[in-house]
Amino acid sequence: MATISNTLTNRRMINNTNQNMGLEFGNHDFKTKHISMILTQFNDPFSRFVKVAAKQEYTHISLGLEGYEEAFTFNFNGFALEKSYKLLNRKKTIRLVLEVSDEEYGIIENQVINFQKQRDSFKYTRFGVVMCVFGIPLVMKNRYFCSQFVAEVLKNAGIKLRRKSSLYLPQNLYEELLDNKHVIDKMIAH
Repeated sequence: MATISNTLTNRRMINNTNQNMGLEFGNHDFKTKHISMILTQFNDPFSRFVKVAAKQEYTHISLGLEGYEEAFTFNFNGFALEKSYKLLNRKKTIRLVLEVSDEEYGIIENQVINFQKQRDSFKYTRFGVVMCVFGIPLVMKNRYFCSQFVAEVLKNAGIKLRRKSSLYLPQNLYEELLDNKHVIDKMIAH
């Protein structure tokens, strides 16, 4: 879909020209941006399996970027864009906001743009989720599940996580991020 790719590219140009979002300390200019993790609970049969088998309250996670209306994730359709406001209006939702450096943000945004440009190459992996539930790391070429995608993007940007990306279910990633120095805000909606 060219319009989504154009939206990402246009938004990136807008963000790159707006440099007034940082903090200044002494002679150093430390610019920061915000990303968010939006966790939700879906009620389809596969989500119910994950909820029961892995004792997970939240079964889906999306990555939100500052200045974008969309959140990015993997779902049954592969790489997907989801409207953030729709996710936040679900009955069971948590949003975690992280502060990242301009450099970390740029790496995250570039990865999302690359996933978008190659979206037809990527597929969702239910098998990866099942293996994750049983604690078995599995990496398959061009196949991701939502929390694996988010964890990998964060790790590639230099955000420290303790596990392999393929061993994170949404709630596990959320719980680890709560201990992270980058977290600046948490919102729970029920």
